[in-house]
Amino acid sequence: MDRLQISLEFTQRLLSFFDVSPLFLDFIHSFGLRLDEGREGPVIHRCVTTSDGSSSDGLRTECCYNLKYPEKNGRPTGNPWSIRHSAVYLQHDPVRDMNIWIMVQPSKDFERQLMAMISSPRDTVNRGRAIHGAFFQSANRFWKDYIHSLEQKLTTIEHKALFSKVGVACSHDFDLTFRDFQLLKRLHMQLLRGNYLLDMSANAVELFKTRSTDSALDDHDHGMFRDYTEQVRAQKHALERLLHVSDHVSQTLSQILQYRNDEAVQKTSDLIRQHNKSIEELTRMSARDGEAIVELTRKSQQDSRVVKVLTVVASLYLPAAMVASVFNSNLVQTVTPSQEEESANFRISAQFWLFPVFTLALLLVTIVPVAVWMRLNTARGKAGGG
Repeated sequence: MDRLQISLEFTQRLLSFFDVSPLFLDFIHSFGLRLDEGREGPVIHRCVTTSDGSSSDGLRTECCYNLKYPEKNGRPTGNPWSIRHSAVYLQHDPVRDMNIWIMVQPSKDFERQLMAMISSPRDTVNRGRAIHGAFFQSANRFWKDYIHSLEQKLTTIEHKALFSKVGVACSHDFDLTFRDFQLLKRLHMQLLRGNYLLDMSANAVELFKTRSTDSALDDHDHGMFRDYTEQVRAQKHALERLLHVSDHVSQTLSQILQYRNDEAVQKTSDLIRQHNKSIEELTRMSARDGEAIVELTRKSQQDSRVVKVLTVVASLYLPAAMVASVFNSNLVQTVTPSQEEESANFRISAQFWLFPVFTLALLLVTIVPVAVWMRLNTARGKAGGG
């Protein structure tokens, strides 16, 4: 019972002391935490019992009813409105000429009116009906402002729906998203709930007038409840009008969002097709580049074979070139033939041995650095790869 800021034990003792009907427990349970928001609890109960059980003159009547109404919660951020819940229990005992009232979570405005009526000594006879009237009037105090706040929210979304571009939004257009559609649906639920709560209030008044536990209602009471009923009817008419507008705005928003979604999907599909075409073109260009590389490789191989043949042919002429160089040098001299000799003779120089020696030395000087350089590069490549 912490939601009512009262312990269960104290509630049981209170109800037992005043001999409250168990029907009032339905109203107490309606203040608890509910998982089903569609259940709003009972509207009004009335029962007739006997106070002493011995005389039909001692009929005791009990009546209890509840109302739900909007009230400002005073929060600096978020929704400034909350749906409050209050219940009233009245037990009338004509034998003891006593009324027992139990108020469950009354509003601040109703508390002020109740304290003023209790402190006033005049008109104690009609005080009971005045208390009921004050309870209904306090519950109806903020309905007009609450409906006006819902209308402002709906008007904001309506402007977005009516003045937004149907296709993709422009830079100066409203930022219309699916969140606006969700807000509209939530607002529609608030309008439906408000309409249902006003129906409950109207039913409670009608049942109270027909099952009043006090004496017959006078003209002032009928006028007061008639005014309250008219106010509730006007508020219901305003909510029904807003519900009608909400349905049209919902259809418009749905069509705009659907159109924008289809247009965005179409543009995305076009971009994907263009991207696929670009990829196909790049693939064809890559294939052409591959064919060109293959052709260059084939020509390079042909050139390599030609160079190889030329190298072999040149190598075949190296010995002859070396022999010709030797014979053209001073290492081999041609001796002019004498008259007795028929042909010329060749004479090898005494320093001919220097030729093979220098040749081998130069060969070593050339081959050894190349071999060392190739070995170092091979070792460096293995170290880098490791």
